[in-house]
Amino acid sequence: MKGQLILLFMTLGIIANAQQKNETFYKDNILSKEVTEKKAKFKKVETTDPNGIVNVKIFDLKKDCLIKEKNFKDNKPFGIWTTFSEDCSILNKRDFSKLIYSDKQIDTLFNNVIEEGNPNNFKKAQYGNDENDIFKYLANNLKYPREAINEGLSGTVYLQLIITADGTVKMYSIIRGAHPFLDYESWELVSNMPKWNPAKKDGQPIDSFWNLPIRFSLK
Repeated sequence: MKGQLILLFMTLGIIANAQQKNETFYKDNILSKEVTEKKAKFKKVETTDPNGIVNVKIFDLKKDCLIKEKNFKDNKPFGIWTTFSEDCSILNKRDFSKLIYSDKQIDTLFNNVIEEGNPNNFKKAQYGNDENDIFKYLANNLKYPREAINEGLSGTVYLQLIITADGTVKMYSIIRGAHPFLDYESWELVSNMPKWNPAKKDGQPIDSFWNLPIRFSLK
């Protein structure tokens, strides 16, 4: 019996060590000012599992409820992020597993698109009837995430996308993000675009790539 208890405590100790947990306390829900537990209105609980996945939960201590939950892996947003309303019910869920972060440029994949010395053979892809239509689409359809507004977040998200030969938009990666909420909205906005007019070479539609910045500004 004694041996079993020792084994149990050893097992619990291994689990505790594997799950690294850290608690910090704040006066505000955007965690701008860390305070002692006695003065705190909000608590952040950060747990790291053996696979390196960091789970962050923010609690409203007065209401005694969870108000935010997010996950990171390799310092990038990961898995499901959940935001809760003032009455502690679920307000929004985002699945960050669809986002791909990579600074690898994809232009090398399309080096054969333009024939050297004969640029008239190539016509780049275009959204709509003229080059301004894409900016109109972005301006009319961009939704500033509520969480980003509440936290005063702004910035520019740089995306890489492929326009297929039939005009379909295929997301490739985020070259440089601004903030997870802004990155997610940019990805959703562009991936749900209607078809483009595809690039053409020698009059035939072909796959091509685009680098597209999406700017968020609260001014």
